[in-house]
Amino acid sequence: LNLGETAQGWAAVGRSNLLKKDCPLAIEFFQKALAIDAGYYAVYNDLAYCYHQTGQTREAIRLMEAYVQAFPDDLIALGNLAGLYEGTNERVKARLAWMKVKSGSQDPRQAHLVEERLEKLK
Repeated sequence: LNLGETAQGWAAVGRSNLLKKDCPLAIEFFQKALAIDAGYYAVYNDLAYCYHQTGQTREAIRLMEAYVQAFPDDLIALGNLAGLYEGTNERVKARLAWMKVKSGSQDPRQAHLVEERLEKLK
């Protein structure tokens, strides 16, 4: 891997550590990528996952909120954010996020899964 000290290079090293299930080390490299380019959104999902895995759910939510704001049509990321909200018992935010997923979904299977999540949040 010869990407140099670029956001993409550090992110690649972060993903390598994520694949090894070393989230603390992956976080370090993902943060280096964002220090170079805070708008390098390709790393946000992976970094949020690592934060969640290391018990830093608030930080994971912060990142996913920023990502979803930049990419509101990414229904998978929005669903991930809804799940994070559920995990912190932020039921209203979770419901709102799931409703956005539902309204944007063209996949009947995804819509059915969202309905199940919404039903649990009543």
